[in-house]
Amino acid sequence: MFTRLLGMSTEFTAAAALSSFDAFVTIAHRIPILASGRGHDEAFRMVSEKVEAAIQGSFDATLAAGELFGRAATGNLHATDVPEGLYTVGKAALKPAYTRVRANARRLSSQ
Repeated sequence: MFTRLLGMSTEFTAAAALSSFDAFVTIAHRIPILASGRGHDEAFRMVSEKVEAAIQGSFDATLAAGELFGRAATGNLHATDVPEGLYTVGKAALKPAYTRVRANARRLSSQ
């Protein structure tokens, strides 16, 4: 169990670090666009993508939590499954944001 938890925490940490780098690249490319006065479309896209990622992440986390709670309610959840289940909920919540920040970093750095 410890090895499995270590693997999950390592994966989560690596994803957060990569996402932080992608966010840095995205911000570095967006600042000149927004400062130029011609960034209305980019600003609109930026806000709408964040709202969309938050909604999608909330929905995905709710589904993952529902599955976890359903297993608990039916007696199909062992105590050692709880950390992995909570990890799955967190991963589901963050995946849409990670996906969008990576796509934005690629899109903006290729312009």
